[in-house]
Amino acid sequence: MSKSIQDLREQRGAIAIELNALMEKTQTWGPEAQAVYDTGMAKIDEIDASIRRISAFNEKVVADALDSRVAEASARAAHDGGNVSAGRAVYQKWLRGGDAVMDAADMAVIRNVMSTTTPSEGGFTVATEVAASILDALKAFGGMRSVAEVIQTASGNPINFPTSDGTSEEGELIAENGTATDQDPVFDIRTLGARKYSSKTVAVPFELLQDSVIDVEAFVRNRLVTRLGRITNKHFTIGTGTGQPRGIVTAATSGKVGATGQTLTVTYDDLVDLQHSVDPAYRDQGQA
Repeated sequence: MSKSIQDLREQRGAIAIELNALMEKTQTWGPEAQAVYDTGMAKIDEIDASIRRISAFNEKVVADALDSRVAEASARAAHDGGNVSAGRAVYQKWLRGGDAVMDAADMAVIRNVMSTTTPSEGGFTVATEVAASILDALKAFGGMRSVAEVIQTASGNPINFPTSDGTSEEGELIAENGTATDQDPVFDIRTLGARKYSSKTVAVPFELLQDSVIDVEAFVRNRLVTRLGRITNKHFTIGTGTGQPRGIVTAATSGKVGATGQTLTVTYDDLVDLQHSVDPAYRDQGQA
C-alpha cells in the first residue's frame, strides 16, 4: 500500500509540473489551454481521492490490529491467577472498566510507575506519528477576484481603452427641408497600468520534498495562489488607483446613502433604492 501511495504522489507531482509549465509558457489563455488545465486538475483530484482511500484503509487495518491486541491482553489478564503486582492489578481493572472505575488510589499507583511522557521513565520508547495531511487554517478573502478579468501582457505596457459617453446625447425634431444640427461623438481614453504581484518566496529544501509524508509541493503551491488571490482581491475592491489598481469601491459613486447612524438596521427600501441606482441599461445585461 505504501508503495502505491508513493507512486500516486509521483504521478500527481508530474501532472502538477506539466500544468505549471503550461501556465508559464501560455501567453494567451484560450479554450484549448483551459481544456488541458481542466483535464489535468481532474486527474489530480482522482489521484487525491485514491490516496485518501488507501490511507483510510491503512488506518482501518492499524486500528483493527490495535483493538485485537487490547482484547487479547484483557483476556489474558482475566485468566491470570496467583500473585499479581499492584501495577498489573490496576491495568486489569482498567481493561475491564476503563477510566470510570479508577479511583484515587489507582491513579497513585499509575503515577508511581513508568511514564510515556517522561523520557527517562520510558518515554523514549514511545514512537510518534505524523498525519499525512496538514490542518490548514482558512479564511475567505472576498468575491472580487473570482469575477475580475486579469489581463496578462507580454511586455507589461499599459493598456488603453477608448471610451465615449453619449448618455446626454439625443436627436432633434426638424421642419420639412430643414437642416440637421451637427453633433459629433466625443471620445476619451482610459488607461490601465500593468501591475506586478508577488506571492513572496518560500524556500523548500529538496530533502523535504523527498522525505515528507505530505505533498509539500501542492501545499506550498496552494498557499502561494491564496496569497496572490488575497492581495489582488483587496486591491480590486478598495485599491487607491495610485501605485495599485483602482478598486471598484474607490471608483464607484454612492448609489444610495442610508440615514446617519444606520449601520446595523439596513432597511428594505434602501436596498431596493441601491439596486435601482444602477441604470437599467446595465442591469438588463445580466452582469450588474
